[in-house]
Amino acid sequence: MNKGIDILVAVERNKIPIGQKHKLHLLIKVRGISNGQQQRRPLNLGFVLDRSGSMEGSKLDYTRQAVELCMTHLDENDIQSIVIFDHEVEMLMAPTKLVNKDMAKKVLQKVWARGTTNLSAGLIMGGNLVGHNSSDERINRVLVLTDGQANQGITSADGLATIAGKIGDRGIGVTSLGVGADFDEEVLIGIAEAGRGNFYYIENPDQIPAIFEQELEGLLQVLAQKLEISIDSPYLTKAYGYIPEVTEKGFNFALPDLYSGEEKVLVLEMELPAMQSGTQKLVNIKVSYFDTFSMQEQIVEVPVDIFAGDIEQIGDADANPEVEKHLRRLRMAEAQNEALSKADEGDFDSARELLKEVVAEMLPMMADEDELTELDQLQESIKYYSDEQYNQSTRKKIRAASYRQQKNRPR
Repeated sequence: MNKGIDILVAVERNKIPIGQKHKLHLLIKVRGISNGQQQRRPLNLGFVLDRSGSMEGSKLDYTRQAVELCMTHLDENDIQSIVIFDHEVEMLMAPTKLVNKDMAKKVLQKVWARGTTNLSAGLIMGGNLVGHNSSDERINRVLVLTDGQANQGITSADGLATIAGKIGDRGIGVTSLGVGADFDEEVLIGIAEAGRGNFYYIENPDQIPAIFEQELEGLLQVLAQKLEISIDSPYLTKAYGYIPEVTEKGFNFALPDLYSGEEKVLVLEMELPAMQSGTQKLVNIKVSYFDTFSMQEQIVEVPVDIFAGDIEQIGDADANPEVEKHLRRLRMAEAQNEALSKADEGDFDSARELLKEVVAEMLPMMADEDELTELDQLQESIKYYSDEQYNQSTRKKIRAASYRQQKNRPR
């Protein structure tokens, strides 16, 4: 345990036979631990709200309710700004401390739906407004909600992710919330990934307040920010859970804020050459983050070794069950995403066959009821891969579920 976080590192097998090539997996788990003494840090929130024509009616009504709900949880030390966008972008509320919540709520009632969707302009202004008061003393976050596809300004997935990444590099997380069946989930997931935030799929407008409250609850319990994990090893071939930046020495991961009680999980795949007898260096792991209790940067280094020996020396080295369990979960999520890609191309037969193979492979390995539930849900999804069942709404449900599975978040 170290300053509010617990770091677990485990190798699939810590003993291997000499003279053979091996494929191994390494688990890295970072868990937030509340010490019960920490007062919450002030929030600096920027709401970026789609007010395009398709938001008219219940979507806009519930969005207002959600922002008003967030206001009730904020105090005079918190800062809030509101941006609204359609084909144009407008600052509805400049960054301000919420001394007069009633006046702030009245401002929301002036929002009415119109126009098309310039998501990039809204995102840029939202990031800039939060940036005016961004500091290590505050939890800084942009929350962008939309029900449509970007069709004005910068519209490409890469371009929008780049904007979010630049906001994230300033210490401001970007959370994306998609409502309904028309938004592009891959774009919003890309924004959340690049902006070190979260992604939510809101199937029905009446879910908007609860989802906003869920995100706010996490922000009120942030234990670590600017969380980065660097892995130095020549053996790395693949990462599960988060997308790495590939460096000369290995992988680097820029992760979202860590909440109390939350676990962020990575599983790394390594291909080892035939090794000589003895203890060998496997990887060096560096975890760096800003501790919100001590208000200091923290760095933890974890070297990982492995022992290579002959059969008599290593004995019957069983695989680490926790490493295997997380690997199964992440492989199921990956298979689901691969199936979605095939279905997007109209190849439903290949999508179904892929998932059936994964189910058959995983079933004998399932260790507990939670795993069986996840496997049942994977099997249940197979029926949606057909011309009759596969549509925008179905795809979003499946993709949101695989996203939560990848990020080790509760369903």
